[in-house]
Amino acid sequence: MEAIFDEKEGRMARLLTLLTLYHSGFEVGRYISLEKVTEERKESYYETQQRSSIGWHENNNDIFPWINYILGTIVKVYKELEIILQYDKSMYMELLNYQ
Repeated sequence: MEAIFDEKEGRMARLLTLLTLYHSGFEVGRYISLEKVTEERKESYYETQQRSSIGWHENNNDIFPWINYILGTIVKVYKELEIILQYDKSMYMELLNYQ
């Protein structure tokens, strides 16, 4: 399997993704672990990484499977946060005060 990142580089890429989200105002990672969600969807993560890396060395890869995966992950963590906030009013208040 050809992959864009080995596991150490993958962890760094996920960390940079999280920091980019924070920098852009998406702070859901403070409450829901994106790493945990990625671990739960590990098979899909690696499959998407492989599909997006086909043609990488020829500069002819398709990044859209990866973008769809990342966006799907972000939607999943926001849905999880929404469920938590329905039951944990103190976290809801913390989130309101944080912003």
